[in-house]
Amino acid sequence: MEDGHRKTWKTFTNHIQNIGQLSIYYLLFLIVFILCNSAFSWEVTKTDHFTVFYDREHEWQAKKFLQSLEYYRPKAEKLTGNIKYHTPVIIEDIGTTSNGMTDPIFNRINLFTYPPSASVLGAGTQSWEADLSLHEYIHLLHLSKVGGIMRVPKALFGNLFMPNLFSLGWVVEGITVYGESQISPYQGRLNDGYYSSYIASRVKDNRFPSILKAAYPPMEYPYLDGIYNYGGMFFDYLAKTYGENKFREFFDRYGSSIPIVMFNFSAKQTYGASFKDLWKDWQQYEYDRFKDFGMEGEKLTDNGWYIFDLAFHNNYLYYSNISIQKTAPFNAQKFAKIIQKDVITGKEKCLISTTSFFPVPMKINENKLYYAIEELKRGYANTTYMGFGFYSVIHEKDLSNGEDKVILKDEVRGFEILNDKTIIYSKDRKDSFGSEIIKYDMRSKEKTKLFDSDYIIDRIVIRGERAIVSGRKDWENYSIYYLNLSNGEMTPIVDTPYFEGHHTFCGNRLFFTANYGGKFAIYCRELSSGKTYRLTKNGYSTNPNYEPESQKLYYIGLNSYGFDIYAKDVEWEEFEIPEFERFTPPEFDIEYKMTKGGYIDNLKTLFPVLHIPSLSIGPKNETRLGIGLVGEDALGHFPYSIDFLYDLDKKEPLFDAKFSVNMLSPFSTTFSAYNKDDKKRFSLDMQYPLLMRLSSGISDLTVGLSGKVFNDSESKSLKRREIAPSINTTFNFPLTTIGLNISTPIERQSVGSRIDRSGIISELRINQYLKKSALRIKTKGIYDPDNTYDPEKDDKEDAPFPVIRGYKDPLDAKIGVSFSADISAPILNIRKGIFLMPYIFFEDVCADVFFDASVQKGGKNSIASTGLELHLETNIAMWIPLDLGIRLVANKDKKYKFEPIISTNAEF
Repeated sequence: MEDGHRKTWKTFTNHIQNIGQLSIYYLLFLIVFILCNSAFSWEVTKTDHFTVFYDREHEWQAKKFLQSLEYYRPKAEKLTGNIKYHTPVIIEDIGTTSNGMTDPIFNRINLFTYPPSASVLGAGTQSWEADLSLHEYIHLLHLSKVGGIMRVPKALFGNLFMPNLFSLGWVVEGITVYGESQISPYQGRLNDGYYSSYIASRVKDNRFPSILKAAYPPMEYPYLDGIYNYGGMFFDYLAKTYGENKFREFFDRYGSSIPIVMFNFSAKQTYGASFKDLWKDWQQYEYDRFKDFGMEGEKLTDNGWYIFDLAFHNNYLYYSNISIQKTAPFNAQKFAKIIQKDVITGKEKCLISTTSFFPVPMKINENKLYYAIEELKRGYANTTYMGFGFYSVIHEKDLSNGEDKVILKDEVRGFEILNDKTIIYSKDRKDSFGSEIIKYDMRSKEKTKLFDSDYIIDRIVIRGERAIVSGRKDWENYSIYYLNLSNGEMTPIVDTPYFEGHHTFCGNRLFFTANYGGKFAIYCRELSSGKTYRLTKNGYSTNPNYEPESQKLYYIGLNSYGFDIYAKDVEWEEFEIPEFERFTPPEFDIEYKMTKGGYIDNLKTLFPVLHIPSLSIGPKNETRLGIGLVGEDALGHFPYSIDFLYDLDKKEPLFDAKFSVNMLSPFSTTFSAYNKDDKKRFSLDMQYPLLMRLSSGISDLTVGLSGKVFNDSESKSLKRREIAPSINTTFNFPLTTIGLNISTPIERQSVGSRIDRSGIISELRINQYLKKSALRIKTKGIYDPDNTYDPEKDDKEDAPFPVIRGYKDPLDAKIGVSFSADISAPILNIRKGIFLMPYIFFEDVCADVFFDASVQKGGKNSIASTGLELHLETNIAMWIPLDLGIRLVANKDKKYKFEPIISTNAEF
């Protein structure tokens, strides 16, 4: 029977071998094909300072980004005291998500095309292109600012040796938030009102963040947004108190000195006081400024974190809540829910729980809830997400029986459900600024474009014959308009340079949010009389919902723990909206500076950005000298790393090289070669994601094929040939994640390998959320009977079995199972630090109870251990997270010992 299985397996592996060879030929063909075709689909337009890469479909927006970069370049240069030339800028379409990135190591900027929704925090964005491009360019100029003696190591060793890279998070983001807010009094997060309101809520709750808690944000609201918020507000205070020119002076001093060591000393030289003293002064300034801040009305929830949407229907409130719960060191569980709250009893019920996000405000019609889930699909012009992008999937959930079904998939920005089973929705135009307005019939599944609009149309509310929308022209904030669905005409209802939106109807009254004077409050416009009423005066309030019988106003408010729902009795105080001075957009005139480029401009960026010398000692005390090179082109088509070493004792060169080809993204290929410590290896790894999803269920499915030629302990010659097909999949649910990876290493003497080998390696990973804790299980199944691993000659990492806790060596076996289970939870919040070099911050202590085992076939010589770990989350040196701890472990042989734990997940 076993011989029969081996023959069947041999036939199968022979097929796999042939497929592998064909795959390599196919890959070579595709690379040649792509070099002749697809690589040149990226258009290039450049000036002396910027080289912009973009897809043809987004040429109009690429031009706007380039115009903004050139127009605001002098402002960024003045702010940072730096100047650059030929900066690569990649314009990417990632679907319905707004973002951007700066990579100072590889000297490039990625700008994403989608303007923010009216529902996002910091909604004051008159020009997405100006806001984003200035923000990211300030990043690049600030972080790459190098002077004095530090120019030498930067020139010799590369872009990692730039002192301003090693800055606390609120410095890195603070200067960009400050800079983006200088474009217009109605744009930028410092002018928006949310950031100042959140600082005020910290003052109100007497929870002003310490200087290190702001820099190393613990897993509490506002988490990663804290460095933007605190940094932006602190830099604004410094500018008002000491002048904007001090920023450039500080960046110059610190950029010319020893990183980390001279951080605070550079501040003393610039401001005459340490950052810690300056922070205390800022804290007192904010306490004086916001001493009267407070929310109005009654607080109905105590969830904190994020609430993005609120709706009222039949004495129920419906709201979307996003929260995060820590479960392990530097690890957490995210929850995205839509919750129903009975306003009479106060009871809550979770209606929707998802692994994705709710990108569009929900709707309720005829006792049915309509909500959107963010999802992924391929076909977008980007490199960052391997050609995948975000869009919306709209669901209909019957509130009577719980039935849930998908009714529409598209890049929806705003939508409304009509009583005749049709949907009116907006999506951004691809050819220019503005929106398409589309009518979708849920019964016939037909889409009809009604018209194109020169406005971005966001929130849509339709009652009877009246359609009222949030919309904006380019270089304007969202305002509220009547929309004529017959011809697309927009008639203003409330239109100022400030933000107006989050609107709801109740009878003849329109309730909306506005941030007049940089303060978010709720207003009501009586449509018949044209009168306006201000309904909240203090605090921060958005997303109004009015209940006429009780005359209650329900809204989203802000406290230091995040967002919650508040309610208050309405007082009808008439309010006259002031006449605010309009902002005049800049006039761009730089087309004469623009020239066309080509793919050669991308290849020019391949020069290594890191070239770091190294001195190392081999396993037998050999002395080795060398250099490491790291580089990547602007589009990320050809990342590479090469380590060259020379063994002074053995008089031989050594190398470790890796080169990837991502031109066929999402198909990726990596070539690697290794010659070190008597080991030689040449390998080719290919991966292709068949599926990537955000919703619950299967979230990814990736197939791979690896092949390598290598030596083993029996010979220095390359006498081993291995091919290993693989498949990796993940199932993601709100409380559970399941991952499975299967790899089948195969070797045959018929193709030159020293041995015949057939193996199957499978790994199952389960992460189950428990209340404020997590259960993590990892099981590895090993069937590799022909493996030549020898514990006397080979390294532990080459063993079929992993090393488990409590043992120095892995189980010496070729067939069996390895198992690991952990239950972890945070047990103590510390969240304090020492503002002295290297700027240490202690976050939480987490406990972990574990059980490990490795069992070979037949059960002989199995090993097992159990124990307890304590982890102290530590942050040092501006941005390095360290997991420090101790492990008490007892193994199967009843040997007890303490082991130290130290690890980092820092990204270089």
